Amino acid sequence: MKKHAKIICAGIVSILLVLSSFFVQMCTVSGESMCPTFDAGNLLLMNKVSYEVQRMDIVVIRKGGQLIIKRVVGLPEEKIKITDNQILINGTPVEDVVNCKTEPGIAQTEIFLKT
Repeated sequence: MKKHAKIICAGIVSILLVLSSFFVQMCTVSGESMCPTFDAGNLLLMNKVSYEVQRMDIVVIRKGGQLIIKRVVGLPEEKIKITDNQILINGTPVEDVVNCKTEPGIAQTEIFLKT
């Protein structure tokens, strides 16, 4: 009976591992761009099932073979500008932004997000 139980447990674990590879992914935070929400070295379990992205959602994108964790600020059809550590969406300041820093090349001039 013990052998039968071990086989069932191994089967269940195998099925869970295969299914989880389609629905979740583990990511490691590198750098400090997501502080204070996440610190460098934090491990995140990300949902791979697609959903409608909303403002301030945290997403993982693949860039040059590397996974990058970022916060969604702009949505399609919006104009985004970051100036003096303030995010402007269609000219209106966004109040609920965590740790906004102006960095060279990041929307210092207004950009338009296409659909």
